[in-house]
Amino acid sequence: MKSDMTDNFSQYFPKYIQQDKKKRAFISFDFDNDENLKNLLSGQAKNSDSPFFFDDWSVKEPFPQSTWKSDVRSKIKQCDFVIVLIGSTLLNLNPRPSGRLGRE
Repeated sequence: MKSDMTDNFSQYFPKYIQQDKKKRAFISFDFDNDENLKNLLSGQAKNSDSPFFFDDWSVKEPFPQSTWKSDVRSKIKQCDFVIVLIGSTLLNLNPRPSGRLGRE
């Protein structure tokens, strides 16, 4: 019997579900504020019925400014898909696009 997590995942990402092979996920998250969310997802990924897995490639030290894009791209290319965790800190940023354009 499939879990609800697998059913929901297969509904939105059917091409990533195979009978015997889990897909590798790249997890993007706010290291300073949302590591707990990543840890919860990591625990879920360890379940035998999880449709995906990931290795913890969390960056402990910032990548050099000159190479960070290529460093991250090379990690993403080793994965089948990307999961972006958006925690409450990011949700509460409340950007003001008009302010960025110099308008009030």
